[in-house]
Amino acid sequence: MFIVEDRLRARINSLDVENTYKIKEMCNKEELLCPECRGAVEFRAGKIQRSYFAHKSRECSYPYGEPESEQHMNGKSQLANWLKKLYPSSQVELEYKISETNQRSDVLVLHPSGERWAFEYQCSLSRVKFGKSGIGYTLLQE
Repeated sequence: MFIVEDRLRARINSLDVENTYKIKEMCNKEELLCPECRGAVEFRAGKIQRSYFAHKSRECSYPYGEPESEQHMNGKSQLANWLKKLYPSSQVELEYKISETNQRSDVLVLHPSGERWAFEYQCSLSRVKFGKSGIGYTLLQE
């Protein structure tokens, strides 16, 4: 995951981290948490992969959560960057919680008009099957 929260629920994006020592220290003190299950996280930053957060316990009670591949994480980051360029006056957020459906979109665009667009990045070679997430987002249109 790219986004975690501190104890005051301020969002922290792993892609924006400049001081890795400070972030790792905050994780060790359990000051940064999964925004869904409020579980402790650790910061992972290597020389090859993008930096990201992972659960310390490897489990999350969030019903829609599942491990994401590096390709999926790269894709949703690229999608967010592209949307920021297309809509500079809008707020583009990674892994944003939609309270009406209790779901977290890969990318959400919040327009100044109040309109919201949720994006789910798919990077599967198999047929795409819309399950619970597709139904939830469809319900927002009604």
